[in-house]
Amino acid sequence: MTTAASGSGPYTLEESVRGDSYTLVARTDYEWGPDYASPWEERPESIILRVVDNDTTAANMLLGGELNIAAILGRDVERVAADSSLFNLVSLGVGSNGLVFNQAEGRITQDPAVRHALMLAVDAEAWNQAETAGTGRAMTTLYTPNMFCFDPDNGNAVPGYDPAEARRVLEEAGWTANAEGVYEKDGQPLEVYIVGYEDQLAGNEYLLEAYTAVGVAATMDQLEWNTWIEQIFTANDWDVNVQPYGSVMPSPSIYAGQVGEGNFAGFHNAKYIEYSDAAFASDTLEEACNNWLVAESALFEAFDVKPTNVPTYNWFGNNVEFGMLGVVVDPLTIRTGN
Repeated sequence: MTTAASGSGPYTLEESVRGDSYTLVARTDYEWGPDYASPWEERPESIILRVVDNDTTAANMLLGGELNIAAILGRDVERVAADSSLFNLVSLGVGSNGLVFNQAEGRITQDPAVRHALMLAVDAEAWNQAETAGTGRAMTTLYTPNMFCFDPDNGNAVPGYDPAEARRVLEEAGWTANAEGVYEKDGQPLEVYIVGYEDQLAGNEYLLEAYTAVGVAATMDQLEWNTWIEQIFTANDWDVNVQPYGSVMPSPSIYAGQVGEGNFAGFHNAKYIEYSDAAFASDTLEEACNNWLVAESALFEAFDVKPTNVPTYNWFGNNVEFGMLGVVVDPLTIRTGN
């Protein structure tokens, strides 16, 4: 597949410009397909997939007629939605984002009391406003309403927003505020390094302010996406990160590889692993969900992950309409306007 296209679909890959565009052309010999997809003559002869890594750029291209379909997040949604000539379809993401901490050896966030305090200092509603300009939805659970096994009551195990309690937790663990209001312990200041990426807008600035307000000496870098991946997954140089968990598959199993054994944050939650394994082995959906819910709660009880929010995807069509299947985010059926 490094030299030629492969598959049985109605289009084949004609040209690939990595990081820029991919051109698909119609197969003249294609005869298979569901009834609603025919007749073949009505389909476009080519489809160009453009790589646009900035929402504002995508919004400008969509409004300028350079794109037929684009998903827009955050602050650009309002101005694009103001164009009544565009088709608009809104869908909730699958699986919440989560505030997570680096628990590798030697990191200050290995300490559960520190993680507990850092969770208490963050308001999911405020994070959602800062990260998505309010277009997303604040969450108290990792499983979202469009997923199997969602239960809002599981969010009761998540530390809420309580800066005063965050300070109390730190002081109970032996941290004391110095003359500048920064907590110290055994001569070591409570310093955390926040690493985020550009599409999180003002989210990481909010974290910086929230932690500074409770006496944490926080620093922050907001990186380009690929640099962020390198920093988190390869260099492993970070303490705090809001991870874009999630998938197009509406099952709690999407989290197993991200928070289970060998996860990138370096924690071992034996209870989560036990109950997620039991969920995979369950014979019925009800049994599986019971296990998945216990597994989810285990992450909250150990202060491993705090749910923050789930993005809302605004898909826009310029001279096209499209539909989706169930909770899948990406368009699956497309009809042109002429």
